[in-house]
Amino acid sequence: MALFIDIPESEVTAKVNAYKKHIADYKNSSYSPGHVRSEAESLHKILISPVEKYLDPQMQICIVPDKILNYLPFSTLVKPGQDKYLIEDHSITFMPSSTVYLHCTSRATELMAQSVNERLMSIGVSTLDTQKYKQLLPLPNADEEARKISKYYVNPLELVNRDATRQRILSQLRKSDVVHIASHYLVDEMSPMKSQLLLTHEFSQHGSSNSVTDTLQADEIYSEYKRGGSKTRLAVLSACDSGIERYFSGEGMIGMSRIFIASNIPLVVASLWKVDSHATETLMVNFHKHRRQGQQKMATVDALRRAQRDLIETGDEKYGRPGYWAGFMVIGGYASF
Repeated sequence: MALFIDIPESEVTAKVNAYKKHIADYKNSSYSPGHVRSEAESLHKILISPVEKYLDPQMQICIVPDKILNYLPFSTLVKPGQDKYLIEDHSITFMPSSTVYLHCTSRATELMAQSVNERLMSIGVSTLDTQKYKQLLPLPNADEEARKISKYYVNPLELVNRDATRQRILSQLRKSDVVHIASHYLVDEMSPMKSQLLLTHEFSQHGSSNSVTDTLQADEIYSEYKRGGSKTRLAVLSACDSGIERYFSGEGMIGMSRIFIASNIPLVVASLWKVDSHATETLMVNFHKHRRQGQQKMATVDALRRAQRDLIETGDEKYGRPGYWAGFMVIGGYASF
C-alpha cells in the first residue's frame, strides 16, 4: 500500500536543516530543550503521524530516506502530547533503497550460518597531529573505548594508537566478524573514495613537524573487501560524520558507511554529526554489552536502541540531550545478530 503526503520539499528541507542544527549544537550554552522538543513534534506530525497506525512496536522499522531526510535523526522525533522519543517505542534501521535492504538481509542470513563466536577487531586512535589537522580535536576516549568493548568478545584484536596501522588493519579486515573503528574521519567532498580515517600518529622527538600520521582511505577498504572471502557482518564507525557526506543528485548520500555496504557488509553503525567522545564511549560500550551479554543476546539494531535509551534514562540533563545519544544509526538489512 502506498501513502502519499503532499508537502513542499522546501518546507521539509528548512525544518530538517533547522532541527539538525539545533540538535548538533547540544554543547552550546544557548541550547533550548523546549525549542528542540517543539521542532521534534512538528517533524513527527509531518513524517510519522500519517503512518503511525501501521507501525508495530514488535517489528523493526526500515526507513529509506531521500535527499535532506538522510540528515534527519528520526529516532529523536516526538509524538505531540507525549514525552517519548520514537526510539523508545521502535527499533529503526536505514537503507539507501529497498533493493539494497533485501540484498543486505540475504547477506546477513548467509553470515549467520557461518559464525557462532564473533571475532572483533577493535581500533581506537586518541593521538592526533593538531598542527597538521588544526580543524580537529583529539578523541581522548577513543583508545579506552576500543579496549573496553574488547572484553565482550573472545580473543579480540585490539589495535590502539600506535598499533592502529593501515597495514595491520587491512590484513585483518576480511578475517574479522565485527570491525569497530573509533577515530577521526576526514571527508573528501570532491572525491568521496579518497575520504579517510586517521590512524596511528607517531610524535617526533624533534617536534610535530616530523611526525607521521597513518591513514586508511575509503577506496583501500573497498579494494580489500573486493578480494573476497570476507567474514565481516558488522562495521561500527565510531567516528565523526561517518554516516553521510554530501548529497549528490540521483545518488543519495555517499559516506564511509556506504563503502562498507558496497563491500557486502550487511550492517553498519555510523554517525550523523560530530559526536562527543565521552558520551560515545559510554554509548558504544553499552551497545556491545547488550549485543554480547546474557542468554538473549540482542540484535545490533536493538542493542543500539537499548544503549541510547540507557543514556536517556539516566535522568542526566546533559546526556539526555539528543545530541549526545542520537548521532548514531544502523544502516543495513534485517539481521538477528
